[in-house]
Amino acid sequence: MSNARREVDRTEDDGAIRAPDNASPALASQPDLLLDESYNTYQATPAPWWIGVLWLCFFVFAFVYLITNLLP
Repeated sequence: MSNARREVDRTEDDGAIRAPDNASPALASQPDLLLDESYNTYQATPAPWWIGVLWLCFFVFAFVYLITNLLP
C-alpha cells in the first residue's frame, strides 16, 4: 500500500490531485501534502468598531447594575 501512496501525483494543468486508476480514491486526499501554502490565504479580520462599543456598554451597565443593587 505504501507504493500506491507514492504514486499520487498532482497534474500541472488543473491543479487536481489524483490517485492512480487501480488505487482507492482515498489516496488522493492525503493530509500530509502541503496544500495550505499554495491554495489558502489566511488573513486576520478585526472586529468592527461597534463590537467594541457594545462590549463597553455591557461592562458599564454591569458595573452600574452591581453598584446600584449592592448598596442598600
